[in-house]
Amino acid sequence: MILSDLILGICTCFQTVIGVLGNSRLFVVYIYILYIQPHHKRPMNMIIAHLTLANVMTLITRGIPDTMVYFGAKNVLDDVGCKMIMYFYRLGRGLSIGTTCLLSIFQAITISPIHSRWAWLKPRISKYILPFFFSIWIINMLIYIRVIDSLQASENFTVYKKGYSMKYCATKPDAYYIVQHLFLTVTTIRDFFFLTLMSLASGYMVVLLYSHKKNIQHIRNTSLSSRLSYETKATQTILLLVSFYVIFYWIGCCLTVYLIFSPKKDMVLGSIGSVLNACYPVLCPFMFFPSFLSFLIKNSLMICYYISHFHTHLVITHAQ
Repeated sequence: MILSDLILGICTCFQTVIGVLGNSRLFVVYIYILYIQPHHKRPMNMIIAHLTLANVMTLITRGIPDTMVYFGAKNVLDDVGCKMIMYFYRLGRGLSIGTTCLLSIFQAITISPIHSRWAWLKPRISKYILPFFFSIWIINMLIYIRVIDSLQASENFTVYKKGYSMKYCATKPDAYYIVQHLFLTVTTIRDFFFLTLMSLASGYMVVLLYSHKKNIQHIRNTSLSSRLSYETKATQTILLLVSFYVIFYWIGCCLTVYLIFSPKKDMVLGSIGSVLNACYPVLCPFMFFPSFLSFLIKNSLMICYYISHFHTHLVITHAQ
């Protein structure tokens, strides 16, 4: 086994275990609040629960096959498996950007002053959450039908062809490049639309945070001050979340575009891009529950150790 593959396999396994456990825990907490403790329910809980669902979908569909390949497994997926894995991976990423955008807009409207132009949306925005979820599911499911048609399993993962290429999935050699460019244009427009809304909402929240900070310094009412403090912390968390998303999105986007159009595929660079793309769904739940991180690190390191130890045992047994 190549040392770089072993390192990438451990990193991917570590990311997948931590991310799935963290997002699953956050999902269970908010589902519990929504159905068992409805008096503590907030509309934002539903948005965060949906975001964790998209994160788990992204991590499982990419992390598990990548980890298996890095640890030496061959012929991980057939054509059907390749199509389904990449379809749900892309679907998860599409849901993630839409939900993150909704989360930033929702918080910006929530903390907007009563006299602002967005005040009329405060009592109504919670009614738009479920229709928004339904819309982004339908839109992304339709967009990524193209993935099913254009990909096939890689028979020889040491050979990289033009187009999208991985160790277990690659673009069909007879794929229509005009359709591929149209597909890329549609997804790019969708991403820029959501990123623009995220940026505007984030800039608006930064301005409001500054004004809230000035107001808190002059407030003597304890209850009102604590309320503003809660909203400020929630807004700071979401701003940090959006910042992480934008940073990792642009890094991943640049690497993906380079790998798609580059005639010579850099396998290590593509693998690093996959690891970076997984950083946002991994970090996302710990923005809301940072104390849970230490517990997951200990357990995920143990799981990754046993996986690598088991794989080494199989290799030695096979060699004998």
